[in-house]
Amino acid sequence: MFRETLMLLQKEHASLMKELERVSGQVGRSYETGGGWHDNPDWLNLLRQQKSRMQNLATVRQFLHDPKFIEDLPPESGVLPTVRPGMCAKTLDIDTQEMDVYGIVGAADLVFNPRYRESKGREICFASVDSPLAQQLLGKTMGEMVTLMLPRKVLSVMILSVFPIVDHTEETEDEP
Repeated sequence: MFRETLMLLQKEHASLMKELERVSGQVGRSYETGGGWHDNPDWLNLLRQQKSRMQNLATVRQFLHDPKFIEDLPPESGVLPTVRPGMCAKTLDIDTQEMDVYGIVGAADLVFNPRYRESKGREICFASVDSPLAQQLLGKTMGEMVTLMLPRKVLSVMILSVFPIVDHTEETEDEP
């Protein structure tokens, strides 16, 4: 994950802890005043909210446990840059001649960082490092032909260039 995402996760964790404390207090008060589900219709709804907050908190804690930062990856040793987390691959579809740019990010980045979460309408499609698409692109270099086996189609692409995500996101953010 990017360090920026870690800061967002820490804020989300603090917010979820406060929300869980608030909902848990309401569950306790609701039980004390209503005697449980048969006397208090809000009690069951509050229990659902409490469970939801606890599940969200567990997810955030998983990402916070021993994070690996994309910025700390060792420098590349090859002559050509390779597709790896934190990099983009600009591809050319051999059949349609359409160009696409795929950025490989950590799962936490894709879930919690708005910069990478929404790809619709953007020049770049972000993919989690664990996704089938990313797995097929990782380790490839400029000029390589790759057959991408996607859920709805198979694409034959050539990798035109590989460059850091930071270069691309900074460019697109400045555009009107």
